[in-house]
Amino acid sequence: MTATRDTLRLARLMSPRRFRERPLRSALTAAGVAAGVALLFSISLLNAELTDSVRQTGALLTGAGLVQVSAASPGGLPEASASQVAVDPRVAAVAPMTLDRTTVTARGHKTGTFVVGATPGIAAVAPDIVRGVKISGAVLGGGMVVSRGLASDLGVKVGDHVGMATPEGVADVRVGAVVSSPLLSHVNAGMAAFLPLADAQRLFGRAARVDQIMVRGKPGTKVDTLEADLARQFAGQAVVGPPGVATGASSSDLKSYLLATEAGGLIALIVAAMLVFNTMTMAMAERRTEIALAGSLGATRRQLLVASLGEAALLGAVGTVLGLVIGGLLAQVVVPLVSRAYSPVSPVDIPTRVHVRLAPLAVSGAAGVLVAIVGAFVPARRAARAVPIDALRPAANYEWHDATQSSRRLAVTAAGAVLFVIGTMTAFRQASTAFDPAGTLITVVTMFGGLALLLPVGVPLAASTLGRLMGRVSPAVGRHAGDALRSNPRRTSFTVAVLALPLASVVGVSGAFNAAISKFHHVADSFITAPLNVSSDSFLGYTAAQPLAPSSQHALEAVPGVRAALPFQNAFIGLPDHKDGVVYSIPLTAAERAGASDLIKADQLADDPAAFRRGLAGGDIAASHLAARNLHLHVGSQVTLPTATGPHAFRVATLFDDWSMRSTFYVDHDTYAARWGDLGAARYGIVPAPGVSLTTLRGRLEQTVAAERMAAHVRARQQDVDELVGTLKNLVDLARSIELATLLCAAGALANTAFTAMAERRWTFGLQQALGMTQRQLTRSLALEAVAIGVIGSLAGATIGLALGAVIIHGMSAISSSHLGHPIPWTALAASLALGAGIAALATQYPRHSAKRLTIIESLRFE
Repeated sequence: MTATRDTLRLARLMSPRRFRERPLRSALTAAGVAAGVALLFSISLLNAELTDSVRQTGALLTGAGLVQVSAASPGGLPEASASQVAVDPRVAAVAPMTLDRTTVTARGHKTGTFVVGATPGIAAVAPDIVRGVKISGAVLGGGMVVSRGLASDLGVKVGDHVGMATPEGVADVRVGAVVSSPLLSHVNAGMAAFLPLADAQRLFGRAARVDQIMVRGKPGTKVDTLEADLARQFAGQAVVGPPGVATGASSSDLKSYLLATEAGGLIALIVAAMLVFNTMTMAMAERRTEIALAGSLGATRRQLLVASLGEAALLGAVGTVLGLVIGGLLAQVVVPLVSRAYSPVSPVDIPTRVHVRLAPLAVSGAAGVLVAIVGAFVPARRAARAVPIDALRPAANYEWHDATQSSRRLAVTAAGAVLFVIGTMTAFRQASTAFDPAGTLITVVTMFGGLALLLPVGVPLAASTLGRLMGRVSPAVGRHAGDALRSNPRRTSFTVAVLALPLASVVGVSGAFNAAISKFHHVADSFITAPLNVSSDSFLGYTAAQPLAPSSQHALEAVPGVRAALPFQNAFIGLPDHKDGVVYSIPLTAAERAGASDLIKADQLADDPAAFRRGLAGGDIAASHLAARNLHLHVGSQVTLPTATGPHAFRVATLFDDWSMRSTFYVDHDTYAARWGDLGAARYGIVPAPGVSLTTLRGRLEQTVAAERMAAHVRARQQDVDELVGTLKNLVDLARSIELATLLCAAGALANTAFTAMAERRWTFGLQQALGMTQRQLTRSLALEAVAIGVIGSLAGATIGLALGAVIIHGMSAISSSHLGHPIPWTALAASLALGAGIAALATQYPRHSAKRLTIIESLRFE
C-alpha cells in the first residue's frame, strides 16, 4: 500500500507540471490520439449499425425452438411446403413468409423499405415479436402496416397513399396502420412494412411462392434433430438452420468492405502511437535530471515506469474522450459517403441514423488509452532503467543515449525482417484459400509492423546520404540541415515512419484498386453490350430486388424503332459448398432469334467461346475459374444446383474469366426461366431497328417507362458500364477519405516532432546566430530539413506501397482465380511525393516560425 501511495505521489508531482509547462505539445499529442480514436469509433459505429441490421433482417424472427427454412434459389419455395412441414408431430406452428426489398415514395421522399408478407400463423410462431401487427385486410381495403420509423421518414399517416416499386411498376398502396412492432423495428433498421401474405404475393408477383418458412418446435423437441430432418426434406431447395442462417447473399462482400474501412482506423491508431512515443521520448529526456534525483532518493524503477505510463495514460484518456465525441458526430456526417460505397454489397439499406453502441464505444475507448500506453512504454522504460550518475552528468537536456542501443539494433532488425517475411508468406498462402477477414487483417498488421521495425535501419542511411548531398549543394544552410538529420537518427526514423506508413497505404491501395477497376471495366464491357438499356431502379451490385416483369418487355418491344428487348437477369443461389454463388442469365438464344447474336459478347471471357455459345444454347452452363476451383469442376463435369423444382445437375460447357469474389455461372435465359421459374429481368437490352436514331429512340423509351409507371430508367451503354464500375470506385473514394484522415494524424505527429527538434536545438540556434548565421538562413535550414524528411518519408512510403500493392493484387488474383495486371500507380506515386514534402513543410511551419523569433540571449540561456 505504501509503495502504491508513493507511486501515485510521484505521478502527481511529475505529470501536472509538465502539462502546464508544455501545453501545446500536450495538446498536439492528445489531438493525435483523438484523431485516431475518432476515426476508429466512427467507422466502428457505422459498421456495427449495418452489421446488426443485416443480422436482424436475416433472422427476421428470434426465439427459442425456431428453425428457418430459406429458399436457396431465386424461384423461392412452394407455399404448400409449409403445410407439409406442419404435419410433423414435433412442429407447434409454421409461418410461410415473403421478404421483399423495395422503395417507397411519398411527399417527395424516397426510402428503401423491406416488406414482410406472412399468414396469421406468424403469431403462433413468435407471439412476442409480432405484437402490434394486424394480419388482416387487403392492399386496397385494410392497407399495409408500416413502422413508426418508416412513417416518420416518409411523413405519412394512416389513410395516406404511397408509391411502391414492384415488378409490374409503381403501385399505389394505402397506409392502413402505423405501429411500433418488434418485428418491423428489427427489419432493415426499422424501415419496414407488413402485408398479409396473399397481398404481398400479388403485389410482387410471387403467386403461391414464399421466400422462407419459419418453424417453431414443440416444447421438448430437439431442435438440432428437427433441423437435420428438414434439411433432408428440402435438400437442393432450401437452407435450413437457426434464424439468420441466410443473412443475405451479399453479406460476404460486405465483410470485405468492413474490413477495408476498419484497417484504415487501425493505421490511424498506429500513427497516434508513434506520436505518443515522440512526445514521451522528449518528456523523458527533458526530465532526466528529475528522474535521476527521484531514483537517487529511493524511487524504484517500477515506480518511475508506472508514473511515466500514468502520464501517457492521462494524455490518452483526454484524447480518447475528445475522440469519442468527435467520432460520434463524424459517424452521422459521413453516412451519405458510406451509403454510396456500401449500397452495392449490402443486403439491407444503409441506416440513415447511427446510434451509439456500447461495444464500439468500449473498444475505441480502450484502444485510445492502450495506444498511448504502448507508445510511451519504450521511452518510459528506458528512462526508468537509466543509471542516476549517467543521467546527472553534464550534458544537453535532450541528449539521451541508450547504452544497449547497439546490441538491440541487430535484434530489432532481425525481428522486423522476420515479421515482414511471415506477413508476406502468409499473404501469398491466404491468397489460395477461402477469404478470412481476421486472418487478412492480422497479415497486413504483421507486414506493417515488420516494415516499421526495418525503417530505423534504412532511414538513417538515407538521411546520411541526403545530408551529405545537401552539404555539398549549400555549405551553410544545407550542411546545417544535414547535420540535424544525422544527429538524431532515432527521431528521424520515427518521423519518417509516421509519414511513410499512411503514404504506403495510399500507394498500395491505389495500385490494387487501379488493377481491380481495370479488370472490372473489361468484364463490364463484355457484360453490357446493348446501345440502350432499360434497367430496374432496384438493380444494385449483382441483382435487382424488384426485377422488371415480362409485361415490361412487351411494352418496350411495342415502341417504334425497337427490334427486340432482351432480358438479362442475375440471381443469388446456394451452392454445394454451402456458400452463395451468382447465376448470370443472358439472352443468348433470344438474341439469335432476334437476329442480334453479335449483341452477346460474354463468350469473349470464355476459354472456349464456341463451346460457350453451343453449351448454353443446349441447356448447359459455363462456370467461372473461381467456381471451378471451389467446386472442383472442369469442362464436361456436372454441378448440382438448387432450382424451383428441386436440385438439377448441369453440365459445365466451358470455363470463363470473371472478376468476383464468389463462384459465378452463365446460363441461357430460356434455361433459367424454365428451371427457376423467374421470368423477370434486372435489365432489358434494347436492340434498335436499322437506321433509327438512338437519341430519338431513347426519348421514346423514356416516355414509355413513365407511361407504364415502370420502376426503371433508360441509359446508354457507357452510362451503365460506368455505373457498374462506379460501385467499386465508391469504395475507392471511401478508402481515400480514410487515408486522408490518417495523413492528418501524420501531420500532427510531424508538428509535434518539429517542436521537439526546435526545443532540442535552441541552444545550438543561439550559438549559430552568434557565429553569424542569419535568421533567414536558420529558417531555410529548418525548412530544408522538413522537406528532406518529407522526401525520405515519401520515398519510403512509395517503396513500401508498391510492395504492399503487389501483395494485395496477387491476393485478389488468387482469391478470384482471375489474372490482374500490375499497373504502376504513377498518379498515386506523384501525389505521395508531393504530399510527403508538402505535409512536412506545412506541419513544421509554426515551429519554424517560433524558432525564428528567438533571440540569441533567449536561446543561449535555455536549459
